[in-house]
Amino acid sequence: MGSLCKLAPHLCVGLEEGFFDWNSEIDNAERYPDKETHGPSGSGWRNLVHYGQIIKAKQFQRYDWGIDENMKKYNSETPPKYDLSAIQVKMALLSGDVDALGDPTDIAWLKDESKSGLRKDLVVMANEYHYGHNSFMMANNMSYV
Repeated sequence: MGSLCKLAPHLCVGLEEGFFDWNSEIDNAERYPDKETHGPSGSGWRNLVHYGQIIKAKQFQRYDWGIDENMKKYNSETPPKYDLSAIQVKMALLSGDVDALGDPTDIAWLKDESKSGLRKDLVVMANEYHYGHNSFMMANNMSYV
């Protein structure tokens, strides 16, 4: 996809708009080929399945392999919830006011889901910027950094 985006960046922007909340008034289309050159590195189809499982279960849990495999891996029929208190790095939850994937409802859910586990120094920025999901790395105006 990276080569295609170098040849036709506006085509890639159009494809992205179908899946994400890309907005050419906010996001820098010239940076898109660079983004796609490095994607989807580090991710695979199982990540998408896992996201779906989390949404369906309405809890931040490990991957659900099915009852038999869960018993082998977790010694439980259902996957355990993640222990967010074990995270040892500073975290930020970012959501722009036009973010269709990480919207304020999702940010609030994650905060609630992890109340006891998130660090006291958690940075939450929801609706502070007129950004979409990709805008925190693709915006024309990156002056917030």
